Amino acid sequence: MKWNKLLIKVGITLIGIWSLFVYGSNQAAGAEWKLFQATSTGNIYYYDSTNIKRFTNNFLWVWVRIIETVGLSEEDLKGLKDPERAVGVIEKAQEKSTGEWKQLFEINCLERKFRVLSATLYNISGSIKDEYEIPSEWVHIPPGSVTNYLSKIVCP
Repeated sequence: MKWNKLLIKVGITLIGIWSLFVYGSNQAAGAEWKLFQATSTGNIYYYDSTNIKRFTNNFLWVWVRIIETVGLSEEDLKGLKDPERAVGVIEKAQEKSTGEWKQLFEINCLERKFRVLSATLYNISGSIKDEYEIPSEWVHIPPGSVTNYLSKIVCP
C-alpha cells in the first residue's frame, strides 16, 4: 500500500516538473504587457505581445496578466478609452491593487474555445499566494467577454 502511494506522489511530481518545462512559466517575466480590457469590478487585463506561441493547428498560447483592484468607477472606465487619461487611471487602479494573476491561456482560434494551462496568484507585495498547473476544461469563448476581446487581438 505504501509503495502505491509513493508511486502516485512521484508521478504527480514528474507531471508538475513536466508542466513547468512545457508551459514555460518563467517566460512571463520578460513580457511586454499590453492593456486590452478593464472591467467595472476593477480588474485590468494585459496580454504579453512578445511571447505568443502559435501552432499550426490554429492553437496558440498567450500570457495574460490580471490586476485585481477594489473597483473602477464609470468615469475611470471612460478614462481608459482616452490615451491622455488612461495612464493616470491605471496608476490609480494599481494603487488600489488587491493582487495580481498571471495566467497562460491556450486558445483554439478555429473553434473559439479556450482553457487556462497555468495560473499564479500574487499578493500585493509580489509574493506567490497560490499556483495552479493543471489545465482547466475547454470553454467556448462567450461574445462580449474579456476572452473574446483577447481572441480578437491574438487570433489570425
